[in-house]
Amino acid sequence: MSTIVTRSGKGSPLTNTEIDANFNNLNTDKLETGSLSVTTNSAGTAGLAYTSNVFTYTPPDLSGFAALSGAAFTGAITTNSTFDGRDVATDGTKLDGIEASADVTDTATVTSAGALMDSEVTNLTQVKAFDSSDYATAAQGTLATNALPKSGGTMTGALILNGTGSLKLPVGTTAQRESSPSSGMFRFNSTSNTFEAYSSGSWGDFGAVANGSVTTASLSSALAARLTELEDENLLQLGV
Repeated sequence: MSTIVTRSGKGSPLTNTEIDANFNNLNTDKLETGSLSVTTNSAGTAGLAYTSNVFTYTPPDLSGFAALSGAAFTGAITTNSTFDGRDVATDGTKLDGIEASADVTDTATVTSAGALMDSEVTNLTQVKAFDSSDYATAAQGTLATNALPKSGGTMTGALILNGTGSLKLPVGTTAQRESSPSSGMFRFNSTSNTFEAYSSGSWGDFGAVANGSVTTASLSSALAARLTELEDENLLQLGV
């Protein structure tokens, strides 16, 4: 680019020759917008250069920066704050306690943790509807099979009652007797107001209740014999 001579630079008025030279130099070095162009290089070291009416722009290389939407990071990422309001260090400690490659849908993994898969439980509906009141207590036994059912059931072995209270027997009318009785059944008949027992195909009075006291009635020989057998076999204790 040519040099323009100025009065302040020269220190004295310019001559006609110097003025003409300045005009020629300006005309030679002037920038014509019609011939101006701009080119863009590939990303690299940012810069802007001008040569022969051409501006050359080199944008910065941003390949090492994360995109505003979606990005993959390599290396460690640290922060002295939180991500989305979560404390990464605290959550990381919790995550460290999870077994590597843990799969809650894998039977082997669940079994090793001492748990069961739903698919392994054949009575899943009953398990989910579990009610502790339907099962034996610790005092009754650790297994429900060791407990006396709430309704029905058969006991084996001698039954000994050591209390000083009373034993409540079934109470019902004559019409409410068992439809298929068996020898040894014992109940209170509210129709005849007597205790009765079944033996040898029929019911017989064991004793009658009158005015608050029990009067002894005759027992059939078969019933008396059966009670004796039960006592001899230590399956029944009469008296104190």
